[in-house]
Amino acid sequence: MRLPVSGRAAVASQLEAGRAAIAAGAVQAGIDCLRRACADAAACADPALQGQALAALGGALVHAVRGRDEEGAAVLHEAVRLATRAGDRPTAVTAHHAAATPAGSPVRLPVSGRAAVASQLEAGRAAIAAGAVQAGIDCLRRACADAEACAA
Repeated sequence: MRLPVSGRAAVASQLEAGRAAIAAGAVQAGIDCLRRACADAAACADPALQGQALAALGGALVHAVRGRDEEGAAVLHEAVRLATRAGDRPTAVTAHHAAATPAGSPVRLPVSGRAAVASQLEAGRAAIAAGAVQAGIDCLRRACADAEACAA
């Protein structure tokens, strides 16, 4: 079952906003946005999209919010399950990695970077297809910057 592009674009935009808020230091606002993305992805009944949203939330809970390791681990476990069921190996690997990396650790495997780039590319395409051209361009620019960082 394919979601309307607007549903995918909405979830992708919430994921992007959540990640950006956390990166900017607004951790609680970012977590709230990621929780909304998870709820919307669940309503879409798309296991790949749901896995991606849960991986983002779980990683943030484990690495950005102290005292949320158990909740984050449970969310990451569900992300792995859904991503595996959907055949989304990059998300499954990213969630496994987030669960295995000690909280606060800046260590990232190269596949996580590639998975982030792929996710941002998809978000950019979806946003442009939904008519949110500037948001799409912003996602694509971030994907390019992350791809350059992966290559370095």
